[in-house]
Amino acid sequence: MAKQYILAALLFTGAFLSLGTYYVFTHQQAPSIPLDENGQKIKLGGIPWPFSNCGSEFDPLQITSVVFAGQPERGAPPDDAVISGSVMAHEEYSIVNVVVKLNNVQVFNNNLPCTDTYDPGDMFIFKYAFQVPGIAPGGPYSVFFRFMNKQGQSTSCTRVDMDL
Repeated sequence: MAKQYILAALLFTGAFLSLGTYYVFTHQQAPSIPLDENGQKIKLGGIPWPFSNCGSEFDPLQITSVVFAGQPERGAPPDDAVISGSVMAHEEYSIVNVVVKLNNVQVFNNNLPCTDTYDPGDMFIFKYAFQVPGIAPGGPYSVFFRFMNKQGQSTSCTRVDMDL
């Protein structure tokens, strides 16, 4: 009788568990590029970008990072770039001269306002909206940022290279 009770209990428990909810787990390979629900590429924030110093190691402004809000692309909406650095001497800034070259040929030159005063040890931050028109040809681009003081002297130069 005890064997029949255990067998009946096991059958009843098995029948009860079989009426429950089933979960099916599947594994899918994630895409190498993050996509939104419409299959469009998602722009990631805070992309540190390689840069070089095109000034001197003794410049009063030493740039320490260049960060883009998204991957620069031709014909895309403007991406914000943040250029930051350390100030080594008292300076009053007036403009940032931005020069863009394609295959070492200048294609853009513009002066942007930058009217702040900094003291030694201050953190320097410059925000720039970066846009490449859709009609721009593909190729290797170099963007030069020359930070100018009120006396018209260059206090720092930073070069950012990209292939679009």
